[in-house]
Amino acid sequence: MNRQQIETTPAGPELDALVAETQGVDYPLGFAIPQYSTEIDKAWELVEELLKSGWRCVITREDGARGGKGQATPEAITRAYLMAKLEEE
Repeated sequence: MNRQQIETTPAGPELDALVAETQGVDYPLGFAIPQYSTEIDKAWELVEELLKSGWRCVITREDGARGGKGQATPEAITRAYLMAKLEEE
């Protein structure tokens, strides 16, 4: 996973699969990956995970180096989560 992949993968199953990959979760065939990038309740689980690991949550109108962009809040949260995980590597 790289920055360009995080920024360009559309919200939906592909972006959600990147989250599962960073979490080391292998979902069995037929088992749905949580819809992090499209459902706010699932995206918020990512926020809580980051907060527990020492990250802070900041919302800003300016383009930040560690932020996530999206057409909707869950998509932006998912991208920010993935950027944080990329930075931790």
